[in-house]
Amino acid sequence: MKTMFSDLKLLQKLQGGSKSVTAVFEDDLGQYFVRKMAPLPQASKLIYQANWLKQFQMFSEIPRVLRAAYDDGFFILDLNYYSNAETLSHAYLNEDLNSVSEALGQMLSFAQSKLHLQSEIQYSDKLLADYFDSKVYQKIEQCRFLVSKFESFLVSKTVVINGKEYLNVLPAFQEVLRIDNARRALKAQTACLIHGDLTFENILLTNNGVVLLDPNDENILSDPAVEFGKLLQSVHGNYEQLAQARIQIQGPQQCVVHVEAPKIQAELLKMIEAEIVRRHGPLGVFASYFHETVHFVRLLPYKARLGSGFIPYFSRAVQLVNELKERAEQLGR
Repeated sequence: MKTMFSDLKLLQKLQGGSKSVTAVFEDDLGQYFVRKMAPLPQASKLIYQANWLKQFQMFSEIPRVLRAAYDDGFFILDLNYYSNAETLSHAYLNEDLNSVSEALGQMLSFAQSKLHLQSEIQYSDKLLADYFDSKVYQKIEQCRFLVSKFESFLVSKTVVINGKEYLNVLPAFQEVLRIDNARRALKAQTACLIHGDLTFENILLTNNGVVLLDPNDENILSDPAVEFGKLLQSVHGNYEQLAQARIQIQGPQQCVVHVEAPKIQAELLKMIEAEIVRRHGPLGVFASYFHETVHFVRLLPYKARLGSGFIPYFSRAVQLVNELKERAEQLGR
């Protein structure tokens, strides 16, 4: 009996999200392809990805869907394989400013012209409150149970990082949301279709330009500031570098964290900010940094399983929300 793996040769397992397993296979004709598969009870995100990708198959920036089907209790998504490709994260870590800048320009041009076709829908106070509750408050509560060893970091009002005292994530976020101009900046954004996960890991540099991987529908809010927030997560948040951070825990709410960012970080961040201002104005800049911070907190439960490796991500989240608080206070001055 033929199975989903009949006549296939496994070449490489890949890191995959979407609650799926991802690998590169070779078929009986010698053709390579990427297969993502998830058991049906957990396949909703992968099914969404397949449907999203199918909408844009006419564009080279979207991987070609070779097969999307149910098979023996799994949902299978087969995609085109790109040889001699690298992620934008890899180019960034190699400090290839020209390649990164060119790729970002192509990606943002595609997103603006093909995806971000805005509607007139704007966000209500209730939707913003639900966003905060789901992506921030509930995620911090989850972390308390997942890393009870570091509960003192999570529940204290302040945390000391690298010798500086910061408001903790929840009290700092609550202060941000009490600022009228901050809420106004978020409500000024208008909803549209987005990719939803434009981190550097999900932007592939190929021989024919950029390709966007792994769209995400779990953001609740959907506007271009969410997209820029994911880009900032990679550049400003140093998300991909935190796995190599050096840490020292000095007390119940005190730690030292050293992270090395690429030398091109400042120049690239300046370029991204200028692009946000050009497209969405100063309020768009604040909204983008807001979403960066929310996304960072949203991912903390995933990192909570790392034990002490959780601390660099939590510490950076604390710093980000305090920076956001300063930005909120400066709005309208």
